[in-house]
Amino acid sequence: MNELSKYREIWIKERWHLQQSGKWQGGEKQFLFHNGFGEKYYPSTPSLHWRRFLDKHGLPRIRLHDLRHTTATILREDGADLKSIQERLRHTRLSITADLYTHETEAVSRETADRLEKLNPFRSRSQSI
Repeated sequence: MNELSKYREIWIKERWHLQQSGKWQGGEKQFLFHNGFGEKYYPSTPSLHWRRFLDKHGLPRIRLHDLRHTTATILREDGADLKSIQERLRHTRLSITADLYTHETEAVSRETADRLEKLNPFRSRSQSI
């Protein structure tokens, strides 16, 4: 979020300079991805730039949109509740976040099993330490 805040400050300054020079073409729109003059990119352009970035740095190819799934899963592994993740991803329904965006991982599965094990009345006190 800090990086996005910094980006927004830079974006506002750049827009102001372009407006002053008459080169700003975006009106009041605030596209995250734009051509440098405020006009939106063709929808596939951000994905194309993303693929080129991955190739340039020798990173595995994943879709730009998959970062949303990764974000949801990492937050879930770190203990964030589904409602908070839903709000972060701006999903209208919790079921979308739960069913499509958060993925079961070994860490989450192990944590769930450990929580159940703590409730086992036959577990000795020495095992719980």
